[in-house]
Amino acid sequence: CNNTSINGVLESNHELDHLGYSSSCILNAVNGALGIDNANLLCASLKMNRIRNKRLVVRRKVLWSHARGNLNIGDSSIVTAAMPRILAWIGDDSNETNANLIQSHDPPLPKARVDTIRFDSIYRILRSRPNLCNSEQNIPNDTEKCRKELVHYRMDAKRKADKM
Repeated sequence: CNNTSINGVLESNHELDHLGYSSSCILNAVNGALGIDNANLLCASLKMNRIRNKRLVVRRKVLWSHARGNLNIGDSSIVTAAMPRILAWIGDDSNETNANLIQSHDPPLPKARVDTIRFDSIYRILRSRPNLCNSEQNIPNDTEKCRKELVHYRMDAKRKADKM
């Protein structure tokens, strides 16, 4: 899957779901060649491609690419009205579907690390689109308030990650 842009993810076919390996020796070779994080992403992508709902597959892969820093959803042409839903997908881990949008790693990442990834992902979108923090009543103050809250969230996530 081409994860350098949203269009690249959309244009990928999401059909490859198996590489033909089953032994742990070959799996270890893949881990060694790609590194654990990229090997996890490959395995998760292959597993994801087995899902028939390709819209869900694309959505997850776009969010994974954003969370990994390969692309910034905030710089995309996605309409501003859709951004609150995207932010909710990234920030909400209250159910298994949303948790899997960010967390797909073996062994599982510590919760503090996943939270740091979530906060950083949200921060990058809001940094690219400060108008998401604006209200019609007080635009200049809301932008500054949003910036301060983002700094607070990043520091809080870093403290949690440092405790792990």
